[in-house]
Amino acid sequence: MAQQKQAGGWHALAHRWFVQYNPLYLVSAALVLAGVFLLSRGLARTESLSAELWLTAVTELYQVLLIGSAALLQRAGQRRPAVMLALLESIYLGDLTLQTGVAPMLGPAGLAASGVWYALFLLKLRALCWAVRVKAPAGTWALLALAGALLAATPHALHHSSQETRDKLLPLVAFLLSAAACWSGRRVESAVLLDDWGRTVLRRVRLVGWPAWALLATSHMLWWSVEYSASPTPVLAGAALPWIMRRARTERGVWLAAGACLALGMFSVHLPFPVAALMAGCAMALRAWRGPGFGLQPADEASAPDVHPYRLGADPTAQPPPPAAPALPSVAQQVRLTVGVLCCGYLALWVAIGTDGSPHHLDHVLPLELVTSALLGLLVWRCRSRLALAPLTLLWLPYPLTAAMNNMPTGPVQWGALLLALGFGALICGVLLNYLLRAPSGGKIPDP
Repeated sequence: MAQQKQAGGWHALAHRWFVQYNPLYLVSAALVLAGVFLLSRGLARTESLSAELWLTAVTELYQVLLIGSAALLQRAGQRRPAVMLALLESIYLGDLTLQTGVAPMLGPAGLAASGVWYALFLLKLRALCWAVRVKAPAGTWALLALAGALLAATPHALHHSSQETRDKLLPLVAFLLSAAACWSGRRVESAVLLDDWGRTVLRRVRLVGWPAWALLATSHMLWWSVEYSASPTPVLAGAALPWIMRRARTERGVWLAAGACLALGMFSVHLPFPVAALMAGCAMALRAWRGPGFGLQPADEASAPDVHPYRLGADPTAQPPPPAAPALPSVAQQVRLTVGVLCCGYLALWVAIGTDGSPHHLDHVLPLELVTSALLGLLVWRCRSRLALAPLTLLWLPYPLTAAMNNMPTGPVQWGALLLALGFGALICGVLLNYLLRAPSGGKIPDP
């Protein structure tokens, strides 16, 4: 009896580790990755175009086998190993073997190979969803399509660009992909009804899959920065800024993140200041108009309780309630953030157009100042924004100061004219302040 019990225990253990958690899939993926890496290094010395294309074809064949195996196991009722194979394929979809980085060195054939790779990327995404019976909304598909397009096209753009252009392009690509990931739904749902355990597994797959893709994308960009002699610091800053803006609990945190990005662009020789200002402005605009509200946790990132799969009384056909839409900041917060967006946009264009590339060299760009002043004035007039008065004043203050420094009064007549002008200006400013800072309609300000 004891021997039968021990044999049953070993059988259960073997079933758990070699059927439910089959290690052969991980071993297979690791062996294929190591083999592709070694073959790629060896073929790089021979400069053989056909060999590189054959190596890419072998990698694509292995991914087709992963998708087909996941579909077979899913329909055979082996959902756990099917999910494991799907996760491995999702990682391989992110160009784990770095084949897109080699394509620009193959000339026109490399450009065609990148186009074929992107078409296969979209087809494999569809096939993987069919294999494991999941579906994704349009926002998730757009995010994945954008990620694949950037993986395929960015190495070609870097290969045919100057070093100055590369310093601008790499952080912008990192920022674009990170911002799209932060402010999209990133939802993946089952196409069939799931029980509690199935929903728990799907939630865990989402928690693992998206960080793995983020790590892969960051690794690609860091490798590109090393390959093309660019600094990795702007790449990391561009990738981190949207996440910091999204996760900021207070409005002060958003302003501090934008200020840190501007300071990095001002004092770093590797991140151009117009690029830093553009990223800060776009991130503030997304936070203002795409949410979430300050102090609230977005619904798509809220950690749902991990329900025990074997709890009695659970309805296996019950579906989770639809998530609530993320709340936007208040109108006052949106107005303040919009002022920051206008300031960042002005700084980006001003440094790019009106200076020699350094924010330390001052040069007025009158059309840009007129447009920015009109937008700031609209916020002051329509939204009663006090904050907009500060950049509006700083925008035009250099003109009278410069005129005053160049034409200092020399006699009583000139001094008298200056005092008269200042008196009229003080009267107009006082009336404007009282009008703009008046109490709301129907409200009263108590007399002192």
